[in-house]
Amino acid sequence: MSSALGRFTASLLAGSQETTVALAALNFDFSLYKVEAPAEYQALGSCLSEERRKLAENGSHHITARKLGAIFRSKIPKVPNLIRAYGERVSEIAKSPSLVAEAESVRGIHSLFADKIGIDGTSIWAAATSGNEAICVQLLACILARFWPSPEAVSIWSEILERRKLELSRSEDEFDFPQIAAMQANVTRDQLAEWDASARAWIRSADAVKNKQQTQLRLIIDNVDVHVNTAGDTYDSVMEAWIMSMVTIDNLISGAPQSIHQGAALVGLSAWHLYPDMIVYRDYNTEIVQYDRLFRAGGLLTVGLKLSNESDKGVKWSLPLAKLRFYGDPVLVTKSMDSRSSRISFKQLASVALGCLARQWPDISQAFLYGGHS
Repeated sequence: MSSALGRFTASLLAGSQETTVALAALNFDFSLYKVEAPAEYQALGSCLSEERRKLAENGSHHITARKLGAIFRSKIPKVPNLIRAYGERVSEIAKSPSLVAEAESVRGIHSLFADKIGIDGTSIWAAATSGNEAICVQLLACILARFWPSPEAVSIWSEILERRKLELSRSEDEFDFPQIAAMQANVTRDQLAEWDASARAWIRSADAVKNKQQTQLRLIIDNVDVHVNTAGDTYDSVMEAWIMSMVTIDNLISGAPQSIHQGAALVGLSAWHLYPDMIVYRDYNTEIVQYDRLFRAGGLLTVGLKLSNESDKGVKWSLPLAKLRFYGDPVLVTKSMDSRSSRISFKQLASVALGCLARQWPDISQAFLYGGHS
């Protein structure tokens, strides 16, 4: 009798312990968890303004990076070569003479926006100080920011987060503390928009530094006719594109040749500013040597695509976005990634504005002419 009572008491204590552990996990504070950024990312961190470092290490960006990393951690493949190379590339871009000179030219100026001066690598540094899974999620942020306008990208984030949480709730696998807490945590659209905006700001700065390489890669993308993938579901399509691009490029960096027939890897290369040597099969074979030191010998990408005669060229992606509108059926959105669909520069915007102003000049002169006769 006493032994049975002892077992019963032990089971009660064990149940109490499990409950306490679960509650502790649910109260997990994402802002308190921080890791040392990998050595390859340190130069980027030193180039950020003080305010951006605070946001990345202790603020909203850090919390978002930790939550997203925890939610997707069991979905992410091991891609150590890509994580290392991406760190070297972002640090190289952050230390580029053009960006350093721009930051130095306004250093010491006291203004309302002084802490916003310089390169915006907030989301990258937040990910680097949150773990490898967060770095991979930041890579996804760059893919979505590269391909989709902000409203669509934020809607995609909202939808895949909802689906991922549902997927986790139905899983029979064991969870760790951060993952359990992440399932209960809420990431608002405002937080997702902030995360997306930082990735966009980084891409614009990096594009300017790597203009020559991006132009060459864009010429390839502009002249192919291929879809990112053929998955009809938003969550499945985004996960497939993200994972496939990471694995393909990780293999390339390690020196393993890769062959692709879909566009996901091309989007990843463009978004992450990585440039392997390539062979493009068209009416004739074209070998493109890009001399990117981050790729080991043998890392050759074969693109088995054909030239398109259609006016709508480029890598295309179609997704039914259920979160684009607050009500109604999902909206099927198709976008093509080519130079004609990218944003215009400030100089181009100024030229458009001048053209709109000049359009009225003949009418003004006629008004003066008619006024002189009256």
